[in-house]
Amino acid sequence: MSPAIRMMSMALFIQIFTFFLFTATVSSSPPGGFTVDLFQRRSNSSSSRISNTQPGSSPYADTLFDSSEYFMKLQIGTPPVKIEAILDTGSSRIWTNCLPCGNCFKQSGLVFDPSKSSTYKEKICDGSPCSYETIYEDQSYTKGTIATETVRIQSTSGQPYVMPETTIGCSHNSSVVFRTAASGIVGLNWGSSSLVSQMGEDMLGLMSYCFSGEGTSKLNFGSNAMVSGDGTVAANMFRKKEDPNMYYLNLDAVSVGETRIETLGTPFQALDGNMIIDSGTTYT
Repeated sequence: MSPAIRMMSMALFIQIFTFFLFTATVSSSPPGGFTVDLFQRRSNSSSSRISNTQPGSSPYADTLFDSSEYFMKLQIGTPPVKIEAILDTGSSRIWTNCLPCGNCFKQSGLVFDPSKSSTYKEKICDGSPCSYETIYEDQSYTKGTIATETVRIQSTSGQPYVMPETTIGCSHNSSVVFRTAASGIVGLNWGSSSLVSQMGEDMLGLMSYCFSGEGTSKLNFGSNAMVSGDGTVAANMFRKKEDPNMYYLNLDAVSVGETRIETLGTPFQALDGNMIIDSGTTYT
């Protein structure tokens, strides 16, 4: 679910079922491209996060599938409040519904109340709270206040990985065009406000996930996100100047049965990426 993304000219409806493994690492490939082991991400973020994880441990989050979306489990605020949010590699903003929320979509859990958190702090713009508005390609939207808040996820040490003063959106007006039990969205693209970017250099900008259509899966960060060994598949990954926050791949061909359709010689042909990787959508 990516905001303001141009619709692709080729409509390919290939439902992704069962298992999806997606990892990418930066290499010394030519500028604009890097290598992926289907998705581990290296960032140039210069920020640094403080956490109470033990040396050698890595943060991770449990994810679960709900009809058409993958949710990420995390905690926000002090004391911590558990929320489930859609994980979205096609956007950067981290946001959740907040009280008062008179015009928000219905969620299954409690709505976050910032007035009960001792670490919630609104950002100020020209003497007033900073506001934001994000409209996604499917016309889902969120409007609210930009704030900093403590975010917690799990770690391999057994202690929470704590991200103080993380920039989030506190939504007071939201709408989605699909049914969801989630409270918001966690953006995971290259944008500076995404969760991975705000983790900073101590996590090396690394991220990987393994999705299952049933039960709980894992979203790994840092050293635990490394994927290698037999069976690992690699593909070139790109960033485009006109849309630098997105993860691009080249689609060379599509096979239906024994029929192979090449993109070569079509308007869809590209050398620097012709499709984006977007965990917030259901079709390719």
